[in-house]
Amino acid sequence: MAQNVFPAIRAMIALELQKNYNLNQSEIAKKLFVSQPAISQYIRQLRGGKKIVENSEIRDAIKNLSAMINKGLTKEQLDEEFCKICKIISNNMKCPMLL
Repeated sequence: MAQNVFPAIRAMIALELQKNYNLNQSEIAKKLFVSQPAISQYIRQLRGGKKIVENSEIRDAIKNLSAMINKGLTKEQLDEEFCKICKIISNNMKCPMLL
């Protein structure tokens, strides 16, 4: 999970925050508690490039989490929300998760 799924989730969230909330890379980095260069790599798909299988439950969870992040979350709240998405992904492991 930590090696493939977390970066893929962060990449999807970074793109969502940039596209739908017009946040710049520095703002996204602060909200995700990572560095600005990491966000640059997520957006350019140099990091977190493995895509999570398109699943409406995962896609909705990413959109909801992005909205929550935009409003502001603590690091602990963000970690808790990541765990929820990981549980959704784990429950869908019967299908190929990563392309």
